[in-house]
Amino acid sequence: MKEILDNPWFYGLSQSLITLGGPAIVSRRIRGLISQLPPEKHILDVGCGPKSYLFRMGLSPVGLDLSPVYVCKYMRAGKSGVMASADALPFASESFGGIWATALFHHLPDPVAYKTMREFLRVCGRPGYVAIVDWVSPRSKWRRPLVAPIQSLDRGKFTRSQEDLEAMLPDKANWTIRRFTYSAFGLEMISCLYLK
Repeated sequence: MKEILDNPWFYGLSQSLITLGGPAIVSRRIRGLISQLPPEKHILDVGCGPKSYLFRMGLSPVGLDLSPVYVCKYMRAGKSGVMASADALPFASESFGGIWATALFHHLPDPVAYKTMREFLRVCGRPGYVAIVDWVSPRSKWRRPLVAPIQSLDRGKFTRSQEDLEAMLPDKANWTIRRFTYSAFGLEMISCLYLK
């Protein structure tokens, strides 16, 4: 199954089907975050996949992904891409004004997720920001019975509760966090914004 999902077209289709309306809702949320932020020239999109949400919104981020297939597709579209791991970013400290991660952390086990958070703050310049948008477990699983089976179809096996994801945020008091439902099936996400 992993090989099939490595195909960018099939992965995009599967995400559209299992989230039923999710990409449009996530796009609106990201647009809302962008509207709150100062314009930045040097933006990093960690876990960009074959198509960055940010690129589709008129920004020109450097895309970083662990998948060589995704990075190649990203670069074929004329974008700047790097194949690397999120927990060991190959960039100098304070080299980006904005760091983004959309639907990345539910793919990372706890030790990698903690290291990734530290790396985000390391490469984020001052002034600058870190923006994270990711899946979280529903607060009431019995009210959202389809969420667990849908999430089991995703390659990410580390969907956390909102509280567990928030506990990973360094300097927690300086994050703005918003929760939202992003599909007809009741899938939920949070957006986390840190201003440095």
